[in-house]
This record gives sequence, C-alpha cells and structure tokens, in this order.
Amino acid sequence: MPELNVHVWHLEITDASIIPAQICIDPGYELKKVDAVLPEFNRFLYIAVGSKWQWYMRLSWTYDEWQQFLSKPTTETWVAYRNGTPIGYFELECQPGQSTEICYFGLLPDFIGMGFGKKLLEDAIHKAWQLGGRR
Repeated sequence: MPELNVHVWHLEITDASIIPAQICIDPGYELKKVDAVLPEFNRFLYIAVGSKWQWYMRLSWTYDEWQQFLSKPTTETWVAYRNGTPIGYFELECQPGQSTEICYFGLLPDFIGMGFGKKLLEDAIHKAWQLGGRR
C-alpha cells in the first residue's frame, strides 16, 4: 500500500459572536437527533461518509466499543435527511471545561457539491453551543 501523508486540522471557536446567525429557513434537509443508541447506524454513517476521506480510526471498533461510546450521555448524533434519505451527519461530544467537540462531520458522497455542507456545518456549530460549549 502506498504511503500517505495525513493532515489533521482542528478549528477552535471561543467567541460566539463570530458564529453566523442561522437565517436559512429551508436548508433542503431535515435535521434529526438520533435518540436511540444504534451502533450499526453510526458505523454505517461513519463508513458511508468517511470512506472517501480514508477515515480509519473507528473501523476496528467492536460492537461493544460503539455501544460504549454512543451510550455516554455526553455524546449526540445528528443526521440530515432529504426526502427520508440520510445525506450527512455530525457527532457532538461534551468535554470538560465547557468544550463541545464536533467529533465527526460530513456528507455522503452523492450529496457533496449540492450546497448542503455549509448549512450542515453551521447546524453542527449551533448545536455544539446549545449544549453549553464555550469552545
């Protein structure tokens, strides 16, 4: 297998005043929180979104590891649906020090380039701040 250079970027927002206001009335999708702990569904989203970007860190997770991560009261999964089809998702994790991390975020490949990404990222940022995150 060829050697790959991997770049990981981290973005930190510490001032809510720089977050754009949510003004889009119809983003073209319906955003829903996943209320049940469904390791199979989160694994599907992780693979469907991440395979194009070579996400690998959770590929070896067992069912129990998925279950343990998703069962934490500090973890939330949000899915964007268009006409009943998932088009993207994000995971939020509340952390110490009033931090909320957007652990994973992305669109399924068929929906990239259709204008959904910007709005979904805005939704993820707003949900993170609504959870009490200050970073």
